[in-house]
Amino acid sequence: MDFYKALDTDSSRAVAEYVTEAVGNNQIYFKKVLDLALQDIPKVSARAGRVVFLCTEKYPKLLDSYIHEIIKKIPALKNKGTIRTILKLVTLYPNLDDEDELSILLECCFKYLNGDYSIAEKVYGMEIIYNISKQYPEILNELREVVKAQLQYSSAGFKARAKILLGIE
Repeated sequence: MDFYKALDTDSSRAVAEYVTEAVGNNQIYFKKVLDLALQDIPKVSARAGRVVFLCTEKYPKLLDSYIHEIIKKIPALKNKGTIRTILKLVTLYPNLDDEDELSILLECCFKYLNGDYSIAEKVYGMEIIYNISKQYPEILNELREVVKAQLQYSSAGFKARAKILLGIE
């Protein structure tokens, strides 16, 4: 299957499910779709990221071999839809322990929290930082301060996640 061509047609759920079924539990196909997601191609990468997420929901072990590669590529991502989907994938790995990767995640997620990014990117970034703070409690205060500074301007979704993760209202 030409995954690029299939994903370039439209962003419907039906197309995402069709490609997800075609990929199945096949590592080679999964890697092809993951590569599309990480190339930052307008529209196609975000759609490919959605397929990667759907495949990962069905077959959680598919992503295990690639999570480290994904984290290292996050700083280069420009497409906000791709960033959002990749961050959502990273939230599925709350116990990462590679210090270089954790550093990348902290830098990027604080940037997303403080920058002009969507609520989803901010919330996934908040969750990733919170997960890292379980290993490095000293970053929890910084996360709380950043989140508190944004509460009055934030959506209900952001406030709800802040309450759940940090107990902030």
